[in-house]
Amino acid sequence: MFQTDIIIFLQSFSSDGLNTFFLFITGLGDESIIQAILIVLLFGINFRAGFLLLQLILINAIATGFFKNFFALPRPFNLDAAVRTPGYTVDPNAVISGKGVETFWAMPPEDILRRFRMHPPNSFGFPSGHTSSAIALWGGIALFFKKWWIAVPCLLLIFLIPLSRLYLGRHFPADILGGYALGGLLLFLFHRYAFENTGFKNFLFQKITKPARIQSLAVMAGFLIPLLLIGLSIQPEYSAMWLGLNIGFFLVRRKGVPDDAAPVRQRVGRVLLAGAFFYGLDRLAAPLVDWCEASGADLCLYLVITLLLTLFIWLSTETMVRLGWMCRPSPSPL
Repeated sequence: MFQTDIIIFLQSFSSDGLNTFFLFITGLGDESIIQAILIVLLFGINFRAGFLLLQLILINAIATGFFKNFFALPRPFNLDAAVRTPGYTVDPNAVISGKGVETFWAMPPEDILRRFRMHPPNSFGFPSGHTSSAIALWGGIALFFKKWWIAVPCLLLIFLIPLSRLYLGRHFPADILGGYALGGLLLFLFHRYAFENTGFKNFLFQKITKPARIQSLAVMAGFLIPLLLIGLSIQPEYSAMWLGLNIGFFLVRRKGVPDDAAPVRQRVGRVLLAGAFFYGLDRLAAPLVDWCEASGADLCLYLVITLLLTLFIWLSTETMVRLGWMCRPSPSPL
């Protein structure tokens, strides 16, 4: 599974057109594209479905990052100088071996792994994040909306995005299979216990009544404080986003989760407004984020990202309610 033969075989068909096609396909799995898709889902199509998918995507990102760092395995171009990376700039010194492993089940040699881990890259290979997120996002969309004309392109992307990672020399077959396994497991759990669980959704989206607020705050604190502490050491960026998402949603839920039924022009307006909030807050905080990263102020960075997601979810939703583009109360499930 750490052989490079299949990658080199795929690249034997390479052309400018095929490179452009697969770079476009792999771009659909980039973080910025996923963010845009989730904003459209959350504010333009179905607020409740978008919220659950956001939870799935962020948990998948945290889990993928954790396993990447835990296994700390190289990418194909680290092992085999014959592997090309169209569209990507790779440091020639990143190549630590002349070729991939000899047999399908073999692991990279221990001495190669030791040398690789002495100077770790920004991101390890196993499992493939593009693959796990493709399963979580596009598989989640297909399962939520249950329309064949939605499911077909979703399934096509679940196949093409991982294939693009092989063709572009970014992942081994093992990385792709690991991404399928992780994303598939999380999607199965969410589908069984969240997407199709009416009781859970009724509880999650119902308004918090005054007598239950103290209890809800206590439960929330018991959940979020450990998450804060754990998140500082496990994928802090995505953990902070997950924390901010849930704090923002809690603030929205105090007054009741709004109904998102609206004409098309208002849905378009909601997407544009939410996008402006998201990218405006991101731009506003960029200097502080850069300073935190340059200074190694991890706690500060974690809190800034948490605050950004909290403000995004809370202010976007409340603004739309005030504009009459979303209405309260509506405790009905999906």
